[in-house]
Amino acid sequence: MRMWQYFLAGAALLVIALGLTILAGLAFDGSPRHLWAGLFTVALGVGVHTLVILFMLVTGRVLREAIRVRHLSEDFLRELNQFFARKSAYPLAGLGAASLVAAGVLGYGSRGFDISPVWHWTIGSGAALLNLYALQREYSALRTNQQLIDRAAADLDVARLAPQAGAAAVGAGQIAAVPAQEHAHVHLVFLA
Repeated sequence: MRMWQYFLAGAALLVIALGLTILAGLAFDGSPRHLWAGLFTVALGVGVHTLVILFMLVTGRVLREAIRVRHLSEDFLRELNQFFARKSAYPLAGLGAASLVAAGVLGYGSRGFDISPVWHWTIGSGAALLNLYALQREYSALRTNQQLIDRAAADLDVARLAPQAGAAAVGAGQIAAVPAQEHAHVHLVFLA
């Protein structure tokens, strides 16, 4: 599976968890359901957003190293730099996770520290909307990132499969020696 598919599964779970947490909060029957649903949603949301940030950082490093070592095209380098200069997924992932944590803290604070529940409701509603928007932007960034990875992998495969000069076969009945390949069984994998 590709990273965007894992993200899509996590994002779908997060959207469901957000909905259930909101429904449990609207019922406000004094039961701990909303508290536990919120705790699960915060943990899941922080995990999903952190996964996006880590994946983007790691693939950025891998692609830059591939360009440096294998001398991929300058057009590809320009496109890669433009993609990472936008950084649209990073701030939204961080804000999405932070907003969920803030809503959770204010929710607990309204129970034990006499903070008005209006604060929790306001921040929680904003966190839900922000996360829905962030998930869409993160998905788009992951898809673009995957296209860059696929393109780099294809360019690297072309470079790896380029024809190489064979050995001369003088005095051996015109049968050329099979060129030795160090680590011929190892294939480069780009988290694809």
